[in-house]
Amino acid sequence: MSNLFITRPTLPQGWLLQDKKTIVDFIERRHFTEVYKLSDGDYLYLFHDAELKSKVRSRQIEHEKIVTAGKEAIGKRFQSHSNEEFTLRINRILSKSGLDAVAGMDELKQIIIRDIIHPFQHREKYKEYKLGIPNGILLFGPPGCGKTYIARKIGEELNIPTIELRESDVGSPYIHATSGNIAKAFKEALRLAPSIIFIDEISGLLPKRETLSGSQQYRESEINEFLVQIESAGSRDILVIGATNFPDRMDSAAMRSGRMDKRIFIPPPDYNARIELFKMELEDRPISFDVLPEVLSNMSDGYVASDIKLTVDNAARTALSKNTEINMMILMKSLKETKPSLSKSELNEYLSYQNLERR
Repeated sequence: MSNLFITRPTLPQGWLLQDKKTIVDFIERRHFTEVYKLSDGDYLYLFHDAELKSKVRSRQIEHEKIVTAGKEAIGKRFQSHSNEEFTLRINRILSKSGLDAVAGMDELKQIIIRDIIHPFQHREKYKEYKLGIPNGILLFGPPGCGKTYIARKIGEELNIPTIELRESDVGSPYIHATSGNIAKAFKEALRLAPSIIFIDEISGLLPKRETLSGSQQYRESEINEFLVQIESAGSRDILVIGATNFPDRMDSAAMRSGRMDKRIFIPPPDYNARIELFKMELEDRPISFDVLPEVLSNMSDGYVASDIKLTVDNAARTALSKNTEINMMILMKSLKETKPSLSKSELNEYLSYQNLERR
């Protein structure tokens, strides 16, 4: 069997470090990090994850290089170790905010920076060229691709207040009450301006009017109220972001120029994003050190977050039944047995909607 699947600790007992301290005991593996007890009572965290190693280097965090079997790992010493301390230390090293927290998806992030972040951050400069900030942005795409997460990270990137709404928050069984709730949300956003109103499942709030039954005709006033409010949102330093899995179900008037006329397709996670999703799902589970998220990502093109979660959950059940760690063989078998929930035809439907000319 290839040594790819060797699961023993990287450093054996008695391993001599540069300052003559030795490895006394192997404690645990978590987050692609090995924890060792040293002869002086300190603990050594040995980082194998590429992102962790990169962060330690780029942020000039004190560390030591350890080369074994021709591979380089990064070590960092601590005087104590506990579950809580480990989690806190790893999170501090990996700390990210805004769009930096969105793994991979570089092309998508460039679009967001160009069409949302820069216009909002440089409003005065844009005004010189008679360019205003957008009134509304529609994030659309398959379920499980991170639309809500990305909308929140846009708010972090801009460092402005975000009001989050769902159709269930705004909607009311009482006639005209929903229109009032919409107006209140925009009034609060104006008080906090510059600000964002994020509406999840916006297609439920703005359905196509031709689909409304006779008893639902009152909803036209709700749609009209939203359209009136959004038309002046940008001039009031309010950015409206909507997210939906069903862009074809939205009222066409909402997509017209000056409203939510900018559509941004949120595709299934790319290679780097899938690596992070595998890491996230594997975190705090008993995993073998042969697990390579990069290989799993290569094998899972077209998978969304829920597919990756199902893959890891099924692998965990298999490992539990065998009373062993989750290893690469189990994960690869689980991945082959888990079909992507998004078909190519469904993905093509989203792509075709992306390419439609604005109505």
